[in-house]
Amino acid sequence: MGGGDPVVPRDSAVHREFVRLYGVAQRIAPTAVDRWSGVLRATHTPPGELPRWGAFDPKSGDITLSAELVLPYLTGPGSGAAGPAQGQALATVLHEATHAGMEIDAPDDPNAVRTAESLGLIEAFAEYRAVEQFETFAVAAGYPDAYLVTPQYPGWYSAMDDLVRQVSGPAKDRAALLAEAIRGPGALHFDQLADSVVKNRLTHDVPANAIDQRAARAALIPAMTHRLWPALRHRPAESGLMVAGEIRQHLDAAVDAIRHYYRGAPDRPYPSSPSNLAAVHTEPLIAEGNKLAALPPPVARDRVDGPVRGGWVPTAGAASGRPVVEPVEGRPAVAPAGGQSAVGATSGGLGVAPAGARAAEVSGSAAGEGVGRGEVGGAAESDAMVPGKAASGGVEMRFLDGVAGAAGAVRKAPVLGQGARGVRAEGRQRGGEGRSGVER
Repeated sequence: MGGGDPVVPRDSAVHREFVRLYGVAQRIAPTAVDRWSGVLRATHTPPGELPRWGAFDPKSGDITLSAELVLPYLTGPGSGAAGPAQGQALATVLHEATHAGMEIDAPDDPNAVRTAESLGLIEAFAEYRAVEQFETFAVAAGYPDAYLVTPQYPGWYSAMDDLVRQVSGPAKDRAALLAEAIRGPGALHFDQLADSVVKNRLTHDVPANAIDQRAARAALIPAMTHRLWPALRHRPAESGLMVAGEIRQHLDAAVDAIRHYYRGAPDRPYPSSPSNLAAVHTEPLIAEGNKLAALPPPVARDRVDGPVRGGWVPTAGAASGRPVVEPVEGRPAVAPAGGQSAVGATSGGLGVAPAGARAAEVSGSAAGEGVGRGEVGGAAESDAMVPGKAASGGVEMRFLDGVAGAAGAVRKAPVLGQGARGVRAEGRQRGGEGRSGVER
């Protein structure tokens, strides 16, 4: 489905009707992005294959619709062809218009999820919108008698519907979440869901500043990245409800952990690992909250004249309460264990990843193969970071104003996917490229 399918003539009645319907979909939920090229293609389902309803190709911007199941039912208002078949055709138009109205990737956001699970969630959200806004769309388009009997993808819809109910509340309701998801980008759908959890269930626990909010969302995302999101494409509603039920258990546990952490009145954000390490490593060294990088370098007058062993030494000119420890004479300076570190953004409590630590790239498949649930990382301080204790090798170290060292702050890098845009989740195999296009 895509570039090899015939183009529907622009002067044909069905092309004009699709253009009108596409405009209606944009008006009921405006977005800042319109990726449709203006080219409409017609596709036929080969014998013995599952029905091909429609697809959006992110490379060309073309939209393809079924010549048997969709295009014949785009007859215009007052045609008298209303019924469930026309309802599915209109839902397909709304589904593909959703894909064309948003960006998929968000490579510069630390909380972006760029895996097969994210591609599955993007499709689930598009199907959720096609069902939830169907009546509004059909009436606005002049098809008031068209109706849906069942979602085209009941597994995706039931999982998404249950999850949206879990995260919605008075501070951010279902309509607000759906409107945000329609605007995209798709790679931030998990972050948008996590934001609803923070606003509705943790509003009295997590501080309102951007750093704590992002750290809390990062801790909630792994609870929702179920490995079966891509496999729900042709699964029944019961499978979707099973996935949503498992997500509920992990999400409740994550919420309890965050609430317990903040009720201890900590002085730092919740220790969590970002989903998109590539974005973390490209952020500036001096970011909001990076107090260590913002401090001025040590000056000569802060140094002591002679070697001192076994304790803190106050020096003239040093700030009150700032301990200073000099290396013991005769002992060489030793770098912290693990060598150099790759510094990430400390904004949001994201910490420092060990040098050389590379995130594995894992592709999902139709069988649901892909990245499993992430783990919430915790920041820990080694003995070398505790005042009064020597670092490994017996070297006494000099500290700045009680700021904890970053070594060991991130114990395990999360697994990343390929991050390809618009590739069908079930078409991606290990070691190869999948078919392009976001299909229905």
